[in-house]
Amino acid sequence: MGFAKNLTYPSVILAFGAFNLLLALAIMARPDFALFTNYLSDLGVGESAIYFNSACIIAGLLLVLIFYGFHEMSWRAHMCTLGCALGMLSGIALMGVGVFPETHEWHFPVSASYFILAALSIATYTMNHVTRHGPLDILLAIGAVHFILSALLAYSAISDASNTPFYETATVFVFEIWVLAAAIHHQKRRKE
Repeated sequence: MGFAKNLTYPSVILAFGAFNLLLALAIMARPDFALFTNYLSDLGVGESAIYFNSACIIAGLLLVLIFYGFHEMSWRAHMCTLGCALGMLSGIALMGVGVFPETHEWHFPVSASYFILAALSIATYTMNHVTRHGPLDILLAIGAVHFILSALLAYSAISDASNTPFYETATVFVFEIWVLAAAIHHQKRRKE
């Protein structure tokens, strides 16, 4: 149990750093790629594939560890446990994005699962967090932004809008920020 608690914060830093470094390398390998105009999954094929797919697999694996650690450090309420389980599943789905690139038939279901599970994880974990710490909290603010972006992503994907890649990219980055904020919150609580 203590093992997961001690590794959570370093895992977040490692996941954040590794994902963004590998994403930057993938983008550099594809000069024709525009971050908010193209789907991130476009990086999963061609010369950028090794970087992007590795980023998804490494970050997904670390997300499983991170949310397990969040569970070990939290107050074990049902909503918190559900949020952590959904977060762990989102990590598994993110690994699937790296394993099944956009040219594979399983890519869309796995990718959609990642976005849905990440949104549900944030929503359930944050609701439980707010009941214990009050509504004026950074996790609630970031969670609300993520919820709005997730809704816009779903709507734009369903309506086949041209701005879907923007919402996809923004949602991924806000999820990263939420996980980082949750880890900082837990790190502060451990020191109190």
